[in-house]
Amino acid sequence: MGYLRRHKRGQAEAQFNWIFVLIVGGVIMLFFTAIVLKQRSTSEQKLSATVISDLEAIFTGASISKGTVHALDVPRVDLDFDCSRFYLGQVNKPIGKQVLFAPSKVQGTNILTWTLEWNTPYKVNNFLYITSEEVRYIFIYDNPDSDILTLINESIPEEMNAEFYEFDNDMEAITSAITDQNNYKVRLIFIGEFGERPRNIELRFEDAKYFPDQLSDMPGDDLTALFIKPHSSIDSINNLYFYDSDGTTFKKINDTYSLDHISSNSIGEAPPSLFGAIFTDDAHEYNCIMKKAFERLDWVSEIYLDKAEKLKSHYDVDYPKLICEKNVANAYIASPGESGPVGIEAIKDGADTCSQNFPEIDCVSQIAGAAEALETLNSRLLLFSCALIY
Repeated sequence: MGYLRRHKRGQAEAQFNWIFVLIVGGVIMLFFTAIVLKQRSTSEQKLSATVISDLEAIFTGASISKGTVHALDVPRVDLDFDCSRFYLGQVNKPIGKQVLFAPSKVQGTNILTWTLEWNTPYKVNNFLYITSEEVRYIFIYDNPDSDILTLINESIPEEMNAEFYEFDNDMEAITSAITDQNNYKVRLIFIGEFGERPRNIELRFEDAKYFPDQLSDMPGDDLTALFIKPHSSIDSINNLYFYDSDGTTFKKINDTYSLDHISSNSIGEAPPSLFGAIFTDDAHEYNCIMKKAFERLDWVSEIYLDKAEKLKSHYDVDYPKLICEKNVANAYIASPGESGPVGIEAIKDGADTCSQNFPEIDCVSQIAGAAEALETLNSRLLLFSCALIY
C-alpha cells in the first residue's frame, strides 16, 4: 500500500510538472509573439512614415508647375484624403493651405498627379489633383458640342481611366453597357440636361435608369455620381449635384457650385474648380477645399488692391493721364456697374464671404461678375498703354 501511495504521488508530481512546463512555455511564447508583433508594427509605422514623407515631397513638388501631369510608380499604397490631411495607415500628414483634390481613398501602384492654375482673373493658386489609375471615371453627356464637355475632353490627362458616352435618349442602354471591371471606385459624371425640365433636377437621378446595375454590389461611397448643370457661358458658374448610391439608385447628398474664370484670351483653358468636383467624391470635402481656395483669393486680392491703389495715386499725381487714372480707379473700387459689381474690392469681399460661407451663391456670383469686369478693365489699360493691374 505504501508503494501504491508513493506511485500515485509520483504520477501527480509528474502531471504537475508538465502543466507547469506548458504554462511557462505558453507565457514565453506569448512574450516573444508580443515582441515580434510590436517590432512588426513599429517597422510598418516606420515604413509608412517614410513613404508618406516621400509622397508629401512629391505632392508639394507637383503643385508648383501648372499644367503638369505625373504618373508615379510607387509601392502599393492605401491613402485616405480629407480636406486637411492625408493618411497612410496610422501615419498622417497635414495638407495645410494647399488646395488638393482627391478621392476619399487612393489605392494602387500607379498614382496620378495633375496641376492646374486657378485665376479669378489674376493668378490665385495652383490646384493639385491626385487619383489612381484604378479609379474609373465615366462621363455621360447629352450635347457633344457643349463648351464644358469640350474643355473637359481636351484637358483631361490621357493617363486617367476615363470613358465617354453620348446620351441618345436611351439612358438604360448606356448604364446597362457599363460592366464591372473590378475598380475599387467608380464615378459617373453627367453633363447636360438629358431632356429633363430644369425644375426637376433634384429628382431626375433618383430614377433607376441612371444607375449601372452591374455595379450594384459596390458600397455607396465607392460608386458615386456628379451631375454638372452647365451655365450658358463657360466663363461663369456651373451648378454641381453630388450623389452616392444605395445599391439600386443614386441618392442626392448635396449641391454646390464651381467657379472658374475662363479668359476670353485663353480658349481651351481647363476649368480647375470643376475638375476639383470631378476628382473629389464627397461634397463636404469639396466645399471645405474650395473655402481654402477662397481664403487664398482674399489674401491675393489684398496684394492687387494695394497695387491698384498705388497705380491710382501715380496716375492721379505723378503722371496725370486721365484715361489710365479712370480705368485704374474702376478696377480698384467695389461700386456696382451696369452688369454687376466691378473692382478688386468686390472680388476680395466676395472671397472673404465665400471662405466662410461657401457654397453661398451670392458671394460666388459677386466674384464671377467682378472678375469678368476686371478683365475688361485690364484689357483697356493694355489698349491705352497704361500699367496693368495684373
